[in-house]
Amino acid sequence: MSKRIFVCFLVVVLLPAFMPTLLLAGEQSVDQLLRRIEQLEKRVAELEATPATALAQPQEEQAAAVEQPVTFLEGLEIGGFVDMAYGYNFNNPDTRKAGNALRVFDIDHNSFSFDLLELYVERPIENPGEAGFRFDLNFGQIADLIDLDPDFGDSSDDFDVQQAYVTYRAPIGNGLDVAFGKFVTHHGAEVIESKDNPNYSRSFLFGFAIPFTHTGVRFTYPFSDKISYTQHIVNGWDNVVDNNDSKSLGGQLAITPTEAFVFYLNWMYGPEQTNNEGDKRGVIDLVSTYQATDKLKCIFNYDYGSEEDIALDGGDAHWQGFAGILDYDLSEKVGVALRGEWFNDDGGSRTGTDQDLYEITLAGEYHWTDHLMTRLEYRHDWSSKHSFLDDDGTDDEQDTLFMNVVYEF
Repeated sequence: MSKRIFVCFLVVVLLPAFMPTLLLAGEQSVDQLLRRIEQLEKRVAELEATPATALAQPQEEQAAAVEQPVTFLEGLEIGGFVDMAYGYNFNNPDTRKAGNALRVFDIDHNSFSFDLLELYVERPIENPGEAGFRFDLNFGQIADLIDLDPDFGDSSDDFDVQQAYVTYRAPIGNGLDVAFGKFVTHHGAEVIESKDNPNYSRSFLFGFAIPFTHTGVRFTYPFSDKISYTQHIVNGWDNVVDNNDSKSLGGQLAITPTEAFVFYLNWMYGPEQTNNEGDKRGVIDLVSTYQATDKLKCIFNYDYGSEEDIALDGGDAHWQGFAGILDYDLSEKVGVALRGEWFNDDGGSRTGTDQDLYEITLAGEYHWTDHLMTRLEYRHDWSSKHSFLDDDGTDDEQDTLFMNVVYEF
């Protein structure tokens, strides 16, 4: 009871003493509020008198700043794949490493192999006046095998820049594409990436008749939707750094008379020997593909090449060969491919032996998902010479079985 009496005493006695101060503060707060309202009314009037375009400009600039990196990324194509395999040679050669003689990439016997991890970034071009680029980075055994230039990089580090070039489409006629840098060859019916070939192993023609890559400049012009021509000026065959003082020339004439048929005439000519501009190497490469049905594709490849003063006997060397491939889709997930081939190395400059080589290859593939594919391949090789390894030394034939797994991302 005493606490309540004390509180009432404070209210009755002290409140009248502070009342003038409280009233004065209230009057000041009202005055400040009125001034603030007046300022806001003036600001609203100013904004109403400002054009709408002036108000939108800062917002548009902010939106452009946000959209700029998104637009850059949307123009890029980024991807890659992982390629692995297991192979067995029925000759059972004494060596596992490089036990499969005269093979390009599938060289190891009774061994799992990490063939290739490839990462690529590309900005393709579509219209005249546009510029783009392409980079392909390779890791693995294949990267080591295609790094053939002793004057560039370390050939034992299992890494290779397969492609690195910039492109520009000049506004000339139908559009002249200019590429400058390192790019894969225009020759051949097969490519470095096994996933893009009907078979897992590569043909003798791919390994010995033509180059893998070029470094230089190329010009491509489409005369129409059926005919185009590409001209190359390059260091040579697989040379990032030129090994002599002259350049090599090459070209490709592409003809598409119908949607089902495509024909390529490829050529290349120039000096390829180290510090030797006099002795020339040349090759003519013919490739055609025919989509016979929705399920069956036929591929044909013929090569003829020659080089001066490079044969084993010191004379001119010549090589030629033919390969035919039938690629058939049994269903959306299952496919089979059959390849037959003959290759003649007259003078021994390409394989190290003057010989005739033959092979027949049968492969079946299954697509588990859009990204995962497995393949099983059986191949029989034979030669006019004892060029293959076995447990007793050498033989004139070899049989191999490979299982291949590829995952794309």
